[in-house]
Amino acid sequence: MELHEKAKDLLSSGQLEESCRLFTRFIDECGDSVEHRAAVTDAYNSRGHIKYLSVDFPGAIADYSTAMERDPGFAVAWYNRGQVRYRLGHLCLSLLQAGIRQQRETYCRP
Repeated sequence: MELHEKAKDLLSSGQLEESCRLFTRFIDECGDSVEHRAAVTDAYNSRGHIKYLSVDFPGAIADYSTAMERDPGFAVAWYNRGQVRYRLGHLCLSLLQAGIRQQRETYCRP
């Protein structure tokens, strides 16, 4: 967890490359850990944000999508991915996916 916190501190101070490197290392080291599941999900989202800021939109979408797969209720990742798609001009796709998700949550509860 110390690695995750260090990466977040670096991100907050604008040290994007080093922060990205530490998030990647944290994901590689703890990705399968049940104990660190939430922190790894956050790391994917944070690394996606770094990629977004670095104008690596496909990489940002991939990381946000992984965060969403790991925790479908992680609203920040859904919002962030929608922002990237909107910026790329994929507004219709973003709205369609949001509508599908809402329908699934409304009608497909166990």
